[in-house]
Amino acid sequence: MKKILFIVNPISGTSKKENMEFVISRWVDKSLYETAIHYTQYAGHATEIVYQRRHEFDIIAAVGGDGTVNEVSKALVGSQTALYIVPTGSGNGLARHLKIPVGLRPSLRRLSRAEELVIDTCTVNDTPFFCTSGIGFDAEVAHRFSVAESRGLWTYLKTSLFTFFDYQPQVYELEIDGQKQTRLLHLLTCANAGQYGNNAYISPAADIADGHIDLCMVKPMTNAWAALRFSFDLFSYSLHHNKAVEIIRAKKIKIVRKKSDWLHADGEPIAMPAELNYQIIPQSLRVWR
Repeated sequence: MKKILFIVNPISGTSKKENMEFVISRWVDKSLYETAIHYTQYAGHATEIVYQRRHEFDIIAAVGGDGTVNEVSKALVGSQTALYIVPTGSGNGLARHLKIPVGLRPSLRRLSRAEELVIDTCTVNDTPFFCTSGIGFDAEVAHRFSVAESRGLWTYLKTSLFTFFDYQPQVYELEIDGQKQTRLLHLLTCANAGQYGNNAYISPAADIADGHIDLCMVKPMTNAWAALRFSFDLFSYSLHHNKAVEIIRAKKIKIVRKKSDWLHADGEPIAMPAELNYQIIPQSLRVWR
């Protein structure tokens, strides 16, 4: 029997979590798992809990959105304790990539047939991320989305549309596994997994266990048609065929922009300096899926 601790973010997403004890008791197979629950109280609390208690459990389950998953995962990198995701947020990028069903009951039921996989993780300036990290247009969208009054796919799409009309492409100095180049780009995304969330696939062929980061570079979108085409391809698993998109696989990536600005790591906006250093940490996180 495996011991599993559920770290619950009570305010993420739209799912009600007042009866988590009942739901877990109802849908988790007691012949396979011994369960415990700990609720978070503030930003960063999940990481603290996991550092304190990870040695007591075989699996730590993050119940919440991408931010909760990030907080739990960063405390599990390099440990023998595995991550499980009970996705109840608005994007659920890593959970979707791992084929974990969204929602409390479906994901809890999945535990009865889950198996372990060891995946890569990434850092940007030593800050861990596990799904994607974006610079440029999508970082600005992430920042605006984070302060929006509502969540969900519709709010994300509206935020993206309004941002498109006032965002200007930027010049970036790149060093990709030692090879230097200068590019004018609308956005850059470093992808460990294939999608942002909500089945928006920024790098459809990304392999979360191949020892590489997918650097996705998008050329300036000069008109509404180009933006519509990009959006269609993003949600139809075909962005890698878009002529405005170039995807390069690398182990180390340095990006220098003109000034300090936002980026996002797993959808969470973070203010970072002009120079950004990305690297892959192969086979560093155990996940249960």
